[in-house]
Amino acid sequence: ALPALVAPGVLEPALWLTTAFLSCMADYVHISHDSAFHGLDRCWATLMLLRCSLLFGARLDPSFFLLALVPLGCFVKGRDAKLLPDPSGWVFWHTLWHCSGGLVVTLGVWMLYRAPAEA
Repeated sequence: ALPALVAPGVLEPALWLTTAFLSCMADYVHISHDSAFHGLDRCWATLMLLRCSLLFGARLDPSFFLLALVPLGCFVKGRDAKLLPDPSGWVFWHTLWHCSGGLVVTLGVWMLYRAPAEA
């Protein structure tokens, strides 16, 4: 939900609040059992990732994408922990994935709407 704090208008914050809602429902409320929220969360997150990649790629310096290596690394470590299985490792890396990814995206949204567009 952090990007909603720096996003303008009504639609952009609504997209980020929807992202937060689906994530909480899948990763907290329904974590221990099957739920439609797991699929909805994955699909919505994928669409938002593609949307951000296109928007950020068109308007931000390409070096911004280097910041994505941190959450990507956390995602991979979390996936590996889930496959082992290492539940506490998964919780740790999955939490870091959400925290680091949320911070990177918040910065990107802030830069997207606050930075002057280059002509």
